[in-house]
Amino acid sequence: MKKILLTMLASCALIACGGGGGNPGTPGNGTGGTTPDVASVEFLLDKTVIANSGSDAATITVTALSASRNPVANAPVSVVLSSGVFTPTSNVTDASGRMTGKIEIGGDRSNRDIRFDLKAGAQAGAGVVAVTGSQIALTVVPSAPTPGQPVEVTAKVADVNGAGISGIPVVLSGSVLSAAITAQTDTSGVAKFSAFNAPGAAQVYSLQAKASGVISNEQITVAGGATQVPDAVGIVSAASLSIVPNTVKPNLDGGRTNMAQLRALFLDKDNRAIPNMRVRFEIVPPGLGSGESISTGNQTVISNASGVALAQYIPGTRVSPTDGVNVRMCYGTSDASLSSGKCPDFRVGTLTVASEPVSITIGDNNELEKGANNLTYIKKFDVAVANAAGEAVSDADVSVSVDILRYGFGRYDNVKNLHTDGSGFCLNEDVNRNGNLDSGEDANGDGRLTPPKADIVVSYFNGRKTGTNGRVIVQAEYPQNVATWLLYKLTVSSNAAGSEGRAERIFLTSFIEGDQKNGSFLTSPYGVTSVCLPE
Repeated sequence: MKKILLTMLASCALIACGGGGGNPGTPGNGTGGTTPDVASVEFLLDKTVIANSGSDAATITVTALSASRNPVANAPVSVVLSSGVFTPTSNVTDASGRMTGKIEIGGDRSNRDIRFDLKAGAQAGAGVVAVTGSQIALTVVPSAPTPGQPVEVTAKVADVNGAGISGIPVVLSGSVLSAAITAQTDTSGVAKFSAFNAPGAAQVYSLQAKASGVISNEQITVAGGATQVPDAVGIVSAASLSIVPNTVKPNLDGGRTNMAQLRALFLDKDNRAIPNMRVRFEIVPPGLGSGESISTGNQTVISNASGVALAQYIPGTRVSPTDGVNVRMCYGTSDASLSSGKCPDFRVGTLTVASEPVSITIGDNNELEKGANNLTYIKKFDVAVANAAGEAVSDADVSVSVDILRYGFGRYDNVKNLHTDGSGFCLNEDVNRNGNLDSGEDANGDGRLTPPKADIVVSYFNGRKTGTNGRVIVQAEYPQNVATWLLYKLTVSSNAAGSEGRAERIFLTSFIEGDQKNGSFLTSPYGVTSVCLPE
């Protein structure tokens, strides 16, 4: 990592300008407690550029030195920023003459220079940390309007990670407009401008968006007569569709507050951008309905000079399973290639429409049932799925699994109702849970994994989807002879409302009261003695 070391010497200021009378101070001798004057100050930055994600920071180390270049302890240090936040570890230098602190962007995610002025004692220094990462993506509908046709423009302003920057002004200008117009970004970082009419002359016009310290330039072709957008030239070697973010909240009010950006990119074999590709974004049926849409509708979008074509997915009021929304980009090199709904080539991306986080609990009672032919025990569990408000989530798809943690060996005392002395529990020999007997796993030497995975099976009592009360019943079933000898973990998960919830509980196989008199579990099916895997 590149580091920058700047030294600010003060001898000129002290002597030529009369700031210190020419006396640089007397170094302390270690016995008199005298603190030497600071004759110079140096600072070291671990980085000179930070990203605007909010989690990045530059660490500055300030060193105070005496005239003999010995470190000066307990020298007061101050750092003042033009913007952002400075967090020092101390207000004075330590025994090594150093003080460190972090420079962060604060609440402003715009691209800019953060200038800092520092002082150690009477000596000063200054420097700059650059903030980068802001980006603007413009979407124009239609991409090639005819003279006088209404045009809608949206601008997505995002940070280095693609997260929208909300509440900032975006200024739109260029020859396609009679005057500059301004719009504010919403919570998704999207600014939607009032529609304007394309100019009357068919030609190529400029369009510029400025926000968050960056500028985005595009060209708009007003088509008519001989002025048309040319066909794309080149063979597409790489076509990709990215969706950011890939999880978005529903618009419960039917608005457009929450959106995901759809970004198509086209490159040739030499990794060069291919402009003028025609793209149509569409939701793959059946979709979610309930108001979901693509911002460009069924219009064709044209890739820009960077080979990029953009649109927005606007969720409706419904949520989806994980990756439950499929968006397709159909693309071709000319208008004719996508006419009449044709889709000669395509890519598909997925996203999730997620509402509130999901909470799941597993409940049970003190009852068991006997299975078919009186050979098994069945333990039922109540699984409840709720949102963050505690409301029942209906029609949630629930998944259940079981993991046998330990198996027991020995005998069961049917008088004392407990395992006899010498009994114990071993770890499941299937250490990696792959179902195969791998080297080192057969601790008891019986030539197989102990216990078998099938000794406990789980199933759904009446389907795997929650009812209107947000509940579903699952059950674990095991042969009666393993009662009291298996420790197992039940795991339940659900991706209801697009957010996965998960719950786990651990149980010991048990029996129905009265069966201890002559039950088949009085001797462990895994043996009365065993050699265990090491803990």
